[in-house]
Amino acid sequence: MNAFLGVDYGRKHIGVAVADGPLASPLASLGMSSDLPLKIAALAKQHGAVGVIIGMPDGPLRAEIEAFARELSTHVSCPVATHPETLSTKEAIAALRAGGAKRKKLQNDHVYAACLILEDYLDSQASHLV
Repeated sequence: MNAFLGVDYGRKHIGVAVADGPLASPLASLGMSSDLPLKIAALAKQHGAVGVIIGMPDGPLRAEIEAFARELSTHVSCPVATHPETLSTKEAIAALRAGGAKRKKLQNDHVYAACLILEDYLDSQASHLV
């Protein structure tokens, strides 16, 4: 399987999505912890990931995410890349609300944002192949 993991990094929660085609599926919502890179590495291995894509916003989290990406790359056996993202969590919440999502589902906003980030990355890569 040639899967990719998508990661939406937040200061409290990290959303993880997986895709082995053009559409991503929600995978996990992880709390911030010192073993976070190991948890993501385990998910990458479990799903046979050939790449991990981390959303990279403009703003104050940028340096923190760059450091996290470097650390994660030492724990996974596949490439780790960043992909530009702007307001993906807010877009995910808006999409969930538009679909009539309940409060419990809205709490997984970072997981759905990870889906958006990963799908945008995969779309951008597919356009390079045309």
